[in-house]
Amino acid sequence: MLFRPSGWCNGAEDRVGLLTAAADAHHPCGAVVPERLTLVGQASWVCVYALAVWIGARDRVSAIPVAAILLNLSWEFLFAFWRPPASRATRVLYWSWLILDLVLLVEVLWWGAAAEPNGFIRDHHATLVLGALGLLVGLQWLVYRAFGQKELQAYVVNLIMSALFIQMYFARHGQGLSLSIAWLKFLGTGAISVANVSGWIRERRVFRGGLAIMVAVALLDALYVALLYR
Repeated sequence: MLFRPSGWCNGAEDRVGLLTAAADAHHPCGAVVPERLTLVGQASWVCVYALAVWIGARDRVSAIPVAAILLNLSWEFLFAFWRPPASRATRVLYWSWLILDLVLLVEVLWWGAAAEPNGFIRDHHATLVLGALGLLVGLQWLVYRAFGQKELQAYVVNLIMSALFIQMYFARHGQGLSLSIAWLKFLGTGAISVANVSGWIRERRVFRGGLAIMVAVALLDALYVALLYR
């Protein structure tokens, strides 16, 4: 995702999940963003989701926290359909994320109830999951209407996702955890963050809020990688 301070590069593309998109090559601001580095980050996220689908099918447990899957989908539903990016390559990536996350959702609905210790949640698992997804789509829409920063929303989702991975580590005791997913998330988000910061340096502007979120995501992702090496 590409952050922008108010009034900066208003035509630039964004990302989320998630979480990212290259600047429009036809927009004058596109030159300030290392597009190849951004694409590397985007490709890493496709690999995260694809690997999570495979692990979920193998272990019959979600390899990504369920709340993170729902947050990702709520963002992708809105910004793949309602406000799709101008770049064709970015649209393809958005759809790739959306399709893979939908497969992850199916896995959650198929196997997730069995892992729930709470009887009420287990008995109403599908209804609760789909209801939460609907609420999150509405929340994402309201936040975008209020602030108009879908790329910032994406990085906030990324930050929550990083925290949820750490919570999952302590709850799962190794089941469904993947060092490859941890590294791909860390490096993919890192590549996007470097692309953003590079653009800010060239523009001689800094989005401090965005930078703080990037640093927080990087620290949490590094912590998760370190925990998996224990």
